[in-house]
Amino acid sequence: MSRITLRLAKAEDVSAIMEIMHRAHEAMADPTAYITDSAEYVSHYTQQDGFVLLAVDGEKPVGFFMAAAPGLRENNLGHYLGFTPQELKGTLMMDSAAVLPDYQGLGIMGMMFARAVEMGAEKYTYLLGTVAPENAPSFRNFEKNGFTLCKNITKPGGQVRCLMGKGTLPDHTR
Repeated sequence: MSRITLRLAKAEDVSAIMEIMHRAHEAMADPTAYITDSAEYVSHYTQQDGFVLLAVDGEKPVGFFMAAAPGLRENNLGHYLGFTPQELKGTLMMDSAAVLPDYQGLGIMGMMFARAVEMGAEKYTYLLGTVAPENAPSFRNFEKNGFTLCKNITKPGGQVRCLMGKGTLPDHTR
């Protein structure tokens, strides 16, 4: 393995991101622990309202990490915490991430997560994300990056998730 580097993904990287997402999903012991996204959704965040980090081994994309700032849209996790409109606008979600199966266990997810948190904290007041309760590696990545459990939620598709938050959240969320 060459040295893994991170860069911001562009619209032309969406097909590679989708390939990573689907290959990682297919390799999971419990595929319900990961919700895949559409190419249109991923493309949106490569261009606006957040960012997508791409982990590359030389020129080969091997992982991605998507951070989304949906503002007032209904998919903003801040709605589960009763955020005000102003708080929703200041929220960045650790939205989706995956690493190719052959590259898992090498610390790539942790590297992407830490960089996404660093970048997000420069512009956003609130950092939120969800993780399947049984997804111990992802839960540990949230904890390593300073996130704590806010509450358990049920997503619109019926999936139960742990809603994680970083930093000082508004008083009314407790």
